[in-house]
Amino acid sequence: KHHECVTSAEFLRSLRSQKQGDCPPPQRASGFAAACVESCAVDRECSGIKKCCSNGCGHTCQSPANLYR
Repeated sequence: KHHECVTSAEFLRSLRSQKQGDCPPPQRASGFAAACVESCAVDRECSGIKKCCSNGCGHTCQSPANLYR
């Protein structure tokens, strides 16, 4: 969508859905975080401070990098 077409409710929802920090590089994923599955689509689907990140094959909940920069 173009930014000018986004409603205020959609904008506020997008702000709440993205958690602080950056996704770690895909090559750093290990264990379930490296599985070829789509276990999440947005950050708010992940517990605690975890973010929904690409692992190069799918998307999993992972601990963020650069959380307090």
